[in-house]
Amino acid sequence: MKFIGILIFLITCCSPLWAQNYMDVMDNNKVTIHTDHQHKIIFQTKEIHKKTSPDNTYFWYASRKIHETQGDYSGKLLHGDYLHYYPDNELAYKGQFKKGLKTGTWTEWTDDGILKKQSHWKKGQETGAYSLYDEKGNTLEMGKLKAGRRNGKVVMRLPQDSTFSTTYYQEGNEISKEAYIDQNIFRRTGHYIGQQWQKLFSKKNK
Repeated sequence: MKFIGILIFLITCCSPLWAQNYMDVMDNNKVTIHTDHQHKIIFQTKEIHKKTSPDNTYFWYASRKIHETQGDYSGKLLHGDYLHYYPDNELAYKGQFKKGLKTGTWTEWTDDGILKKQSHWKKGQETGAYSLYDEKGNTLEMGKLKAGRRNGKVVMRLPQDSTFSTTYYQEGNEISKEAYIDQNIFRRTGHYIGQQWQKLFSKKNK
């Protein structure tokens, strides 16, 4: 009888602790933190073991902080939606992570809600369409990036008269319009030849 009484006492005392631990596990993949500057960040994590690359920067969570490390990580990788708020709850950043790497569309705003930048990410590389905006939300620059560098046709607004000019790039290096056109012709020709070969082999295999 004395043993049963002790057991009931232990269960009663420890049950809040067990409940707290259980809730921590249930909410473990969704985390909310506040930075030293009173910014609020809501994100998701996942415990994943994956091969890393020195070409990528990995975002991971440990000790109540988000860390970013080139080529490696040592905690739970960010995986899922990411929301970063200014102290007044205005959105600062919105995007997604996949296994610690930025992916999809990422958007950045000023502290008064004006659009600042929008770009696309693929496997941790800023690759695809992007746009930059001025303090009034008007377009400053738009084009495409490849691994964070301008690539292809880029349109920029000139500060002196607000007209737009077009410049051409190859992986961050400025090239002539003729070189850009030649590259496109070569790329399209190669794509067309590849399609024809694929059709030819498909017919032979039937």
